[in-house]
Amino acid sequence: MKGPSKATGIGGSLFERSRRMDKRAQIGEGVREQYEDLPHRFRAAPEIRGEVAICPTCHAIYRPKGWRFDEPEYQRLVANPSVERLECGACQAIARGDSYGTLHLDLTGLARHAEQIRQTAVNEATRAQAVNPFHRIVRLDQTPEAISIETLTPFLAHRIARALVKAIHGTVADSDYAPGSPYARVRWGRMAGPDSPKAKG
Repeated sequence: MKGPSKATGIGGSLFERSRRMDKRAQIGEGVREQYEDLPHRFRAAPEIRGEVAICPTCHAIYRPKGWRFDEPEYQRLVANPSVERLECGACQAIARGDSYGTLHLDLTGLARHAEQIRQTAVNEATRAQAVNPFHRIVRLDQTPEAISIETLTPFLAHRIARALVKAIHGTVADSDYAPGSPYARVRWGRMAGPDSPKAKG
């Protein structure tokens, strides 16, 4: 009788993923003890006087159900001086330099794809941000050896890595991301080998 099959993906086997999630839970608990409101600081609903508010920095629109992007509606609202202006939590967090996800993109052996890698990351962030204004890149640094991306949400770091695994065949990503985690660290760019299961998108 065959033993249990190994379910592989961006996080490796189920055992490896479970071990990382346990470690992430321990680290996350320490983060919560030190910064009790850390995962929720920029997501907190603002108090507004009327039914709608706009962010003059990123053009996001706030209504009680949350923030969203709609440029035509923003232009209509910004023409009304009675509409409240306030900086959204995401713009405030970026100004503070907050980040909840880190993504290290190793360019070793992949330098010729550097522009494609960078553009894929930016495009994926743009698509995610259109759905949820909190999914944003905080900073992006590039050297000849690597690209480092800090994201405002842990989900976005993981999502960019998944998109790159699909775009650059033969690469894998190691991620400690788990839904609900306050933080994620992801490494991408290692080529798949006999001891390294290829991540599936």
